[in-house]
Amino acid sequence: MKGRNKAVKKVFTLVFVLLTFIFALPSHIGAEGAIGAVIDIGSHLTAEENKRVTAKAQSAALETGINVIIYVCDDVGIDKSDYGVMDHADVTYEDLCGKNTDGVLLLINLDNKFDYISTSGAAINYFSDYRIDRMFDMFWDDLTAQRYADAACGFVDSVLFYYSQGKANHQTEIAGKEVDAEDFFILLLGPMIVAIVIGIVIYFANQKKYRLQKASTKEYIVNGSLLLNQQTDTYVKTIVNRVYSPRNTGSSGGGGGSSHSSTHYSGGGGRHGGGGRHR
Repeated sequence: MKGRNKAVKKVFTLVFVLLTFIFALPSHIGAEGAIGAVIDIGSHLTAEENKRVTAKAQSAALETGINVIIYVCDDVGIDKSDYGVMDHADVTYEDLCGKNTDGVLLLINLDNKFDYISTSGAAINYFSDYRIDRMFDMFWDDLTAQRYADAACGFVDSVLFYYSQGKANHQTEIAGKEVDAEDFFILLLGPMIVAIVIGIVIYFANQKKYRLQKASTKEYIVNGSLLLNQQTDTYVKTIVNRVYSPRNTGSSGGGGGSSHSSTHYSGGGGRHGGGGRHR
């Protein structure tokens, strides 16, 4: 028995060490070098407008600590489907700011008029699906009227507003780095498998070392000495289980979807949230 207890303690110690190692992993570089920028290759904004929007984006990046990018584009590439536009926005963000960094990008799409907001890193938690839709509402009139500089400034204002509201949803955090529930499970899966395998090996090793002989009833009972010549049924008690079933009032739950952030992976391998709207 003492040997078995030692084996159990070894397994728990191993699991504890592995989990401690995981939670001690360094987090990614945060918002110290956050970028605020305007990408307007086709010069659809005047020099004065570009300067105004850039200053506003840089100020927002400094205040929030996340990258704030406005991308005015007149050619989204060969794939002009909604998916193609989404991926173009995501990859453009990654090329400028890096994969899985904290930030948000607005793609003002002059090509096929499907505008898109891409989020990355911690920004995924701040800008949920619901909030992104409301963000479009805040600058939609300027966007449809082709007042692109005003629309870009309205976008930055929406970023500041919802950032000040705090996170719309929360993911698991490891050493300050936010990790999606699926990624967190995968991260733990490897050490858990290793601990289980080691535990099984230790268990069977101790089974062989401390094997006990099974006792037989023949050692305690003389053949023919146990005779059952009378059987009776004795009433003990009655057990009744009751289950509460609430009445259906007809009301429905609501509001839960407002904090959800749909996520996907770009062609470049980064994880993103976001949403778009057709003009």
